[in-house]
Amino acid sequence: MSLNKIGSGILIISIAAVAIGQNNVNGKCGELETAFKFAHPSGQPVIFGKQFDIRRLDLRFAEATGNGVAGSEVIVRYMWKWFEYPYQEHPTGVWSTAYNLIRCNTGTKGAIEVPEYKLVPAGWYKGPYLLGGRRPKFEELEISLIDSKGKSYTFHVSSAELVTARKLGVFRTTFTK
Repeated sequence: MSLNKIGSGILIISIAAVAIGQNNVNGKCGELETAFKFAHPSGQPVIFGKQFDIRRLDLRFAEATGNGVAGSEVIVRYMWKWFEYPYQEHPTGVWSTAYNLIRCNTGTKGAIEVPEYKLVPAGWYKGPYLLGGRRPKFEELEISLIDSKGKSYTFHVSSAELVTARKLGVFRTTFTK
């Protein structure tokens, strides 16, 4: 798994092959958010990529001591690429990023359960510069934890890692700050 550190502290990611347990999954998630002016251009999408099924995510956020990071906001972004044209700096177009997201709050043990999601990546250009396989494509999850001090930690989980985790049925991991 790859990760990106924002803020201070050491971040360690480990994949747990055992169930976290329902008593740890006590945070809450809101509704999926899809209408972002900064992540989606105006107008309706005109081209769609292959659906990507993301299983339920059992996530736990912990301090280096192992104690859960309780009462923190978590933002899970479902990131995909789409081909954008016209684009000022690139006369033949460029790959741009778009995303949908869900906001969650960790419970007393620092855990959340993110419901499964079937993402159909969308694009807002369908024209002559869509050569070959330039259809929108799911890339990764970007998971951000904002702790009680306002520090942000960002973790990335690639589509390949999610495909591998499908064999377990549920993606379970602990992110340590």
